[in-house]
Amino acid sequence: MNQAKETKVFEQYYSLQAEGALLAAMIVDGEKVIGPLLERFGVGDLYRPEHREIFNAIVECWRANDGKVDLVLLGEWLKVRGRLAEIGGVDYLVQVAESVPSSASWEYYARIVVDCARLRNAHQSVQGALRHLESDGPIDERLARCEELLASRQSAASPMSSGGCRIELVTMDKIEPIPIEWLWPNVVPMGMITLIVGKPDQGKSFVCMDMISRITTGRPWPDSPETPQPVGSVMLFSFEEDLHRSVRLRLDDCGACNPKVHAFRSFRSDNGRSETIDVHCHLRDLEQAVASIPDLRLIVFDPITSCLGAADQNSQAEVRNALTALQSFAQRTGVAIVGISHFAKRTDTDAIYRILGSVSFAAVSRSIWCVHQEKTPDKPRGGPRMFLPVKNNYAIEPMGRSFDIVGGALEWGMLPVLDDTDEILSNRRERPSGSKKQDAKQFLREQLEGKEPMASEAIFERAKDLRIPDNRLKEAKTELGIEAFKSGFQGQWMWSWPRNLPNPTLFQSGRKFSPL
Repeated sequence: MNQAKETKVFEQYYSLQAEGALLAAMIVDGEKVIGPLLERFGVGDLYRPEHREIFNAIVECWRANDGKVDLVLLGEWLKVRGRLAEIGGVDYLVQVAESVPSSASWEYYARIVVDCARLRNAHQSVQGALRHLESDGPIDERLARCEELLASRQSAASPMSSGGCRIELVTMDKIEPIPIEWLWPNVVPMGMITLIVGKPDQGKSFVCMDMISRITTGRPWPDSPETPQPVGSVMLFSFEEDLHRSVRLRLDDCGACNPKVHAFRSFRSDNGRSETIDVHCHLRDLEQAVASIPDLRLIVFDPITSCLGAADQNSQAEVRNALTALQSFAQRTGVAIVGISHFAKRTDTDAIYRILGSVSFAAVSRSIWCVHQEKTPDKPRGGPRMFLPVKNNYAIEPMGRSFDIVGGALEWGMLPVLDDTDEILSNRRERPSGSKKQDAKQFLREQLEGKEPMASEAIFERAKDLRIPDNRLKEAKTELGIEAFKSGFQGQWMWSWPRNLPNPTLFQSGRKFSPL
């Protein structure tokens, strides 16, 4: 539809009298009208450009004069700023101000203006939907674009209503509490989106492969080695790694049960095959795929940006819309979703703001973890690798964990990483002695409590491997009351857990770690 024809159509969805009367009510009785009006009305509801200019000028003048506005103040305001001619001059301003039958009826005028705006939006939606339907492309995608366009236009106008309050409220006693279910306790929640982020070649995909192997075999999580988990299936969307030369080999190295790993190969559309998937258009198909795998527990998108279709990853609105749809899908199906993403190049900000693309990636995700390889003087090309918390909406003080990649599989460290993630990433960390001593206490508890005495030499060697200083180990031994004795006349020194330790809960960190 050309511009002239569209303008002519829009004329029937516009009321000159209602727009003029509303602006006049704002000028004549601004102290009573403008405040309540701004809560439910926007300048975009007005049709004529000069009316929008007047509306903005009235609001600016009202705010600058502590809630006071009249024809004289408004005229002077526009004149000083050189904007009087834009709205038709003094004569048109006077004409507008005199057009209100009664300022007490401003709500009725506003409702008429908003209803006209809704009709214009509906007309634009229908025209846009028709253009999508007449375009080329698969039918499902064209229909999905039409539905998305129509839905986005439904709330484009301001919420003036003739039927009372449109906000639906509920008292919290009617809300059924639903406890959080975890795939990986305190790390990956079920039915929600989790991000794993970091720089390239740090080990993000290896962490995902380790997760997949544990889920498909029922092996315990690294921070709860004595608690097996239910065996389940995984759906894997790997858009950057070759399934034959990379993904399968890594899964084998990690010991995954491959029959339970369902990898995405392509999407069959009306026009053939596509190597990508779009959450805007294909969620219904994805839901059918999930339903076909009864024990599915996890879906991995590597990287998550590859499933967003045409959405601009730097646009807050487009990313939020796409991820909100994916989040709703996760809640409906109950599966956990893990997305892989990268850090941007900047390093002068916190980890949560370094995620590549829009901040909506961090806002919508319920849990975010970072994979980082630390550089040390003796290993400038890469020292210890760490899995660190960035955001977690449902866990209190989640702790990171170190790991290494050995023979293509992950070996997790025994002790948690207690340092702040942002300090680690910026190389600013200087661990307080209290944290190191607590690590030493936890280490001794894991080695000795409920076990046979151990040679002190072996204890010091193991502590050295975990970078626990000798002096902290000795302090922890004293405070815990560890008993030392010689094994035989010329035997070696042995350490034993005290038989009558008072209140042992004082020394527990709340987590259980795997033995060396």
